[in-house]
Amino acid sequence: SLVLWSQSLPMALELIPYKSVEQDFSVTGPKAGQLVSTTHIDCELVIPATQEVFSLPLQVCTKIEDLKNALSAKLGFIQHDEILFVVKQGCTYKRLQNSDQVRKRMSVHGIKSFKPPRHQYPHPYGIIGAGYNGIKTALYLLKDGQNDFTIFDRY
Repeated sequence: SLVLWSQSLPMALELIPYKSVEQDFSVTGPKAGQLVSTTHIDCELVIPATQEVFSLPLQVCTKIEDLKNALSAKLGFIQHDEILFVVKQGCTYKRLQNSDQVRKRMSVHGIKSFKPPRHQYPHPYGIIGAGYNGIKTALYLLKDGQNDFTIFDRY
């Protein structure tokens, strides 16, 4: 499996709010349910289709919604509603809700890679002329993995 230690990891961590509130651990009753753990865990996010792994340190009290917002901001053209987190729980799988806390290992659905996707324009590139420079430009585009172009020539 491929483990990414991304250059943009500090940027992703800045987008997740850091919780450092004073808590009274001697409370009981309903107030005890509001206590949160601020310890850190190494969280592994796995894309099941490609087995790509992204590891980052998070607080245990980090909510799924905060992680979705950070991932969608890091990846660019993805809505945070399209990202789903799934964990194995016993013999079944559970889809995590926005209010759930992060887990140590989660599967991420709705994204193809942790690298920002290339922007797809609604119209293809237009290359004027099928001479030497036109063919050369088309070959550079193909080498770069872009096949959405049309070559125009006069005849």
